[in-house]
Amino acid sequence: MLSKREKAVQESSTIDLISKLPSSILHHVLTSLPPKDAARSAVLSTTWRSVWNSFPIILFDEFLFGMDNAVLRAGKVSEFLYFANVRLSHYPQNSGLSKFRLCMTLDEVESSSQVKRWIDFVLDAKVKELDLDLRVNYGNSRFYNLPLEVLNTDSIQLDGVKLDIESIQNLLSSCPVKELSINNCLGLEVFQIFSCSILKLELGNNRLSNIKIVAPNLDSLMLVQTLADETPSIIEALSCDLLRDLTLRGANIRSDWFENNLSNYPHLENLVLERCIMLKTLKTVNGRLKTIQLEDCNNLAELLIGTPLQTFIYSGMIPPFRPIIAS
Repeated sequence: MLSKREKAVQESSTIDLISKLPSSILHHVLTSLPPKDAARSAVLSTTWRSVWNSFPIILFDEFLFGMDNAVLRAGKVSEFLYFANVRLSHYPQNSGLSKFRLCMTLDEVESSSQVKRWIDFVLDAKVKELDLDLRVNYGNSRFYNLPLEVLNTDSIQLDGVKLDIESIQNLLSSCPVKELSINNCLGLEVFQIFSCSILKLELGNNRLSNIKIVAPNLDSLMLVQTLADETPSIIEALSCDLLRDLTLRGANIRSDWFENNLSNYPHLENLVLERCIMLKTLKTVNGRLKTIQLEDCNNLAELLIGTPLQTFIYSGMIPPFRPIIAS
């Protein structure tokens, strides 16, 4: 059997062999590790420290620092800010970023100014995917005022931020965003988007009363509303000829919406309807439909599907009808 010293030498040799691999492979290794373990790799050797510093995925999540504990939070904030500033200060200049995620509660104005500097940094680094989950815990507002420059990227996920809809409309009409997710945000009672670049759009719990979408290359659309919002929604998804996936959850839409709109999506393959309680009839003859999923659409009384489906899923109350599906 090997002694402890011999085992240590053997493990060290293995680490040294791995360290000689190209940085791109070592970066791939880091992507498979939990965030804390990936950060710890920096102490293994000078090579691994360099690999960590140039790792193009940067995640700042306050919950990994135990900041969800109110008792410990006060002492953790400065530690979190220090870690983030050091991580960014060591990132190589003129190196692109694959992803930047920031999950944080802002307790004071200084925190907001730090966040603004971080966002400016990752935008200068041409970040491809930007994921911001921010809450404000001071002043009158609980929403972070998002700088509109963040929209000049490929993929955007926004949760709980305050947005200026008019500025977003103007910017999205001329920027290359391909994937956009907006959830639990303020200032979006009316949402309009005109974009040739966007491929995937998700809108969730924004208390929308009017939605208009003109996106000729849109492939996937998901709309989510809370049942507490009783205002009927006007949903116009125009010039979306390439739409393949449509998901509506809690949407206040009526049967005539489907009759007037489904024919506008000739490439639609997957339709998911959940908690659409105003829907009473559903009729479709779209020949490309492969999957229909109905969940808790409890007022649905008539269902006619004039196309041979691959998958049909129904859950909720026992329906008062027998679905008519073409074979």
